[in-house]
Amino acid sequence: VETTLENKGQARMVFNTKNNTFGDVKQDEVVGINYRFINEGDAPLIINKIEKGCGCTEVKYPKSAIQSRDSGIVEIIFDSAGFSGKQFKSVMIYCNDPKSPIQLNFSANVISEY
Repeated sequence: VETTLENKGQARMVFNTKNNTFGDVKQDEVVGINYRFINEGDAPLIINKIEKGCGCTEVKYPKSAIQSRDSGIVEIIFDSAGFSGKQFKSVMIYCNDPKSPIQLNFSANVISEY
């Protein structure tokens, strides 16, 4: 990997995917999905804040710095209560990566049994 002076001392949050699906979810079910990332920069990565698109979403993420070349997980938990049909949601991650905020997306097909 080439390092230019421009990239020196920056964190780079790289996800293996930014889009996931829960597939079919029963209404009222709570499901979680992990988004794995690596800090490909040469400075510690710090997540400052997470913005959720909806109160139906909870996010768990590392509170301490992720060192260069280390990996971490952002877990998104979706509560399908009150939803029906196809759902598309997103979460914004604010961190010290120059490309911040980084958007993660997920979808679910909520099946109502009523």
